[in-house]
Amino acid sequence: MGGYLNDTLLAALAADPRVGAVVAEGDDLVLRMDGEILRLTQDTQNGRTVCWADIRILQPSEIAGGAAAARRYNATVQLESGLTMGFFLKGNALVLGKSLDVPEMAPGEAAGVAHRVCDGLRPARALLDAVLEDARCDDRRTLQQGDEALIRV
Repeated sequence: MGGYLNDTLLAALAADPRVGAVVAEGDDLVLRMDGEILRLTQDTQNGRTVCWADIRILQPSEIAGGAAAARRYNATVQLESGLTMGFFLKGNALVLGKSLDVPEMAPGEAAGVAHRVCDGLRPARALLDAVLEDARCDDRRTLQQGDEALIRV
């Protein structure tokens, strides 16, 4: 099933004007689009095709904030964008992607999904940054309140 991406979609995606480069990596495709790296892969166990990109590799101290951002995104923005934010646990990557319940897709559909994922990265990163900043502010307030109590003792 994985050969379909390389055999059918590689040339079509390479012809897309927004795709700067596309290469096969095993059975998957890796695209550079508008300066972003996207991946197109087939989930052979579940009969679907997935297009995704890293939003950011999170530091261990950012993982809780990343989970909060994913919950917020999936509860609000996902309804409009059709994209899902979640974790790719290898490397603590927070990713944005679109899963299609089809083992194979038309070349035009693959390009359209890649465009949606690429276009969704900037707002997803802005949301992540806002959630992480809120968490840092909360941590500073907690530390300040905690320090004040220690000083009084």
